[in-house]
Amino acid sequence: MKIQVFVFLLFPFVTVSDDSVPSRSPYAKYESIFNFGDSLSDTGNYLAVGAPGLPQIAHLPYGETFFGNATGRASDGRLIVDFIECDSYFKKSLFLVGEIGGNDYNIPFLFLGASIEQVRPLVPLIIEAIINATTALIEEGAVNMVVPGNLPAGCVLAYLTRFQSSNQSDYNRITGCVDAFNEFSKYHNQLLVEALETLREKYPQARIMYADYYGASIGFYYTPKLYGFSGGSITACCGGRGPYNFNISSFCGVPGSTVCKDPSTFASWDGVHWTEAAYRYIAKGLVYGPFTSPPL
Repeated sequence: MKIQVFVFLLFPFVTVSDDSVPSRSPYAKYESIFNFGDSLSDTGNYLAVGAPGLPQIAHLPYGETFFGNATGRASDGRLIVDFIECDSYFKKSLFLVGEIGGNDYNIPFLFLGASIEQVRPLVPLIIEAIINATTALIEEGAVNMVVPGNLPAGCVLAYLTRFQSSNQSDYNRITGCVDAFNEFSKYHNQLLVEALETLREKYPQARIMYADYYGASIGFYYTPKLYGFSGGSITACCGGRGPYNFNISSFCGVPGSTVCKDPSTFASWDGVHWTEAAYRYIAKGLVYGPFTSPPL
């Protein structure tokens, strides 16, 4: 299995916001971030190579909330990595290895219609690829590593649309997400946690942190209004038609799609990616909250 990896180097701002980590914080600080991942964390490399398969990210409404123009980020604004980067000064290098694995599952599930039973054997192979990438970076001298798990696939609108069921027992009665796909994401994450523990034993000199993207985001779906998502957590801000405002034929940015007035009131941006507001909450949960182990 071949996994394509892009590298992103983000430079810190000269100043930091009032809600950033205090200068006397006991936590490590970093002066640069190297990020390896897919469209959940790509800050523009995909656009630089022509954005094959997703050309609409080169145009508004992508980037409308923060940048005012399309930057290649698959959201209305900043991503998790942006919020981590601008949260404090960084005096060491921090490597984000992921999120990796999402597209390796999206292709068989969404495009090929494979079942969970058919895709499940791929999970150990994808975990192995993540561990191999992390190992290679450590061997090259990386010390501080953040390896994210997968987000709850059963709450992704593309999955909810692709696998609509008349059997209400397939859906979580509170969130409306598909429980079976969320359990699949948990399975991936559990194998990753176990593999990272083994890697820590092999490389005790490295600080290998697991980022629980699932735990940091699942609250959106149980109590969306608590996070200000009055527009909903399983409705796309940008899209067209369908029960979740997601339809591949009128995907965000193409003719026939529409954009909500206030993306900050939605968790989902285009049915596949999240809004800047959602990424902000996830990032805060990683930096300040309990969702990075050991703490970031």
